[in-house]
Amino acid sequence: MTLTVLSTISAVEARPENCSVRLDSSLAVQVVDLISMERYGSALRLADSLITNGNPGLQGWFLRASILSGRSTDFEDELDDDALTEACDSVTAICSRLIDEGDHSAVVRFYLGAVDGYLSFREFKRDNRLKAISYGRRMARWLGEAVSLDSSCYDAYLGLGSFYYHSSDKAGLLRSLGLVSDRREEGLSLIRICAEHGTFSRQAARSNLAWIAISRKEYDTAIRIAGQLLEEYPEGRSFLWCLGRAQMEAGRWSDAVDTYRRILSSVRSESRNNRYNEIGCLHALARAHAGLGDWAAVVRLADEALGIQLTRVVAERKANDIKRLKKLREEGLKRTAGR
Repeated sequence: MTLTVLSTISAVEARPENCSVRLDSSLAVQVVDLISMERYGSALRLADSLITNGNPGLQGWFLRASILSGRSTDFEDELDDDALTEACDSVTAICSRLIDEGDHSAVVRFYLGAVDGYLSFREFKRDNRLKAISYGRRMARWLGEAVSLDSSCYDAYLGLGSFYYHSSDKAGLLRSLGLVSDRREEGLSLIRICAEHGTFSRQAARSNLAWIAISRKEYDTAIRIAGQLLEEYPEGRSFLWCLGRAQMEAGRWSDAVDTYRRILSSVRSESRNNRYNEIGCLHALARAHAGLGDWAAVVRLADEALGIQLTRVVAERKANDIKRLKKLREEGLKRTAGR
């Protein structure tokens, strides 16, 4: 594989057709495959090789940020937070310098928007809504510029479309009153374009379409998309989570049990496990067994979940699941009393 040499980037006035800062498409696909298979160590070694080979490392830092964002989302912890901040800051510093030196390329704006998207998502998970919104707006601004400069920068369509869709969707009453524009269909259209034509963001766009379908109660669509992704990545936890949620919402209890058992086994096979995802799986399994009327299994699963020792942070984050598990357990005990 031939990797782009970035050592002369400061002397280049990049244009949309200039390949000096473009993400190598073969490299992008390889990294996406590794992330989807949860082979984060291999992906990071590939990214880091681009930083340590004497290059300014724009591609390497961007890939590193993408991998760390995916890994922290997968494991639902904060172990990668400092490294993610460093990678995002490095991308921002290099891209800002390029723009100051006269860069007019779409891809540099895409990099800037993408890392702002990673930071926005992290702040939402931390419940820092104002910071998350600020990063999200900046993301949309950079990605909008990218698309304006080069309409074939399809990877930028995911973040831009997601911003349009979710900001409109969450506007609620303000949208109904006409005070906020309804850009949901426009956002969906952009995500679909990325899902069809994107390179680095294609799989994420497909996954996003499945999650949006769940929110719109289009469960068959979500199950179909998640199933297609799992045909490509049979053990991909992110796609299994999506499939399981769609099955639960559709009331396909037996299917959901099978899916969440697969997730639980996968989560427990990892040495990096703060028990957050275990609680989520056990809660889903308890709900599914309740749907099947198997209340003995509900009690067993609830007892298993409630017996897990959690850190204060994880206990606080899973407080609602724990409360629901206690209620399911009480209901299960009533239903099985006297048997």
